[in-house]
Amino acid sequence: MKEVEVFSFDVVKEELSRLRNKNLRTNFFLSEEKLGFLKDGHQTVAYRSDNGFYFLVEQEGFYKYFFISNDMQDLQANLKLVEEKYGNHIIVSEVVGNEDYLKEINDQFQGNNFHEYTRLVRMSRMRPEPVHFELPPNIHQLDEDKLDELQNIYLKYFNKFAEQIPTREELQKMIEKEDVYYYSDDSRIQGFIIFENAGITSHLRYWFVDPEYRSKKIGSKLMDVFFTKFEQVKREIFWVIDSNENAIKRYKHFGFNEEKMYNIVLINKKLKYEEQNN
Repeated sequence: MKEVEVFSFDVVKEELSRLRNKNLRTNFFLSEEKLGFLKDGHQTVAYRSDNGFYFLVEQEGFYKYFFISNDMQDLQANLKLVEEKYGNHIIVSEVVGNEDYLKEINDQFQGNNFHEYTRLVRMSRMRPEPVHFELPPNIHQLDEDKLDELQNIYLKYFNKFAEQIPTREELQKMIEKEDVYYYSDDSRIQGFIIFENAGITSHLRYWFVDPEYRSKKIGSKLMDVFFTKFEQVKREIFWVIDSNENAIKRYKHFGFNEEKMYNIVLINKKLKYEEQNN
């Protein structure tokens, strides 16, 4: 297993092609743009073997670990190598799939000093029928002049290991695409919602209401934006911490159902997950 000197999105694509067979297992599903946001200005370390390609991307206070492998023993060997070289740092890896897909991978990680930090479940619903898009009262499209305030909310209320906090550059791109909306009847962001669409699917990325304002039914007003934007959308999806019963109950109220798709967050330290935004 050798360290790779040149790392880029094209290199990752080539490795996916080289290693693709029926045994392929991976947790890399980022677009070129999103990988660019993730590694911009950060150290990246990558390893290549006959049966795998693995890389770490430095973040604020931890490393994110990605793997592309068609052999579980090879994955185990890289996990051991990474733990030896970077075990004094926090390493976070996310793996998505159904229970059968996740079990073997989870076993490899937990056999190499990783622990399940938390687990998210995907929820979805089919959009009932096309509706007219119109912003409710006090809902505004977020502009860049609110970017600092939005970032401060992420830092205060969101879990950096489990909730994929976007970089400033990624938030700027979302704002440019008009995917960010907020509620305010004064000068503060009292709640916000961010979503993206791909074809007929709309993906709810973040939905937040400041605890101080949760008696004002801001959340449902923000969801009205998600439910009506993009005329072509037929399906709506998002991920939620599977232990957050209050959130799941709220989503079911809107007609969402849990799927048998999970995102497990694995960390090489025994850390207790704390729901900062619940």
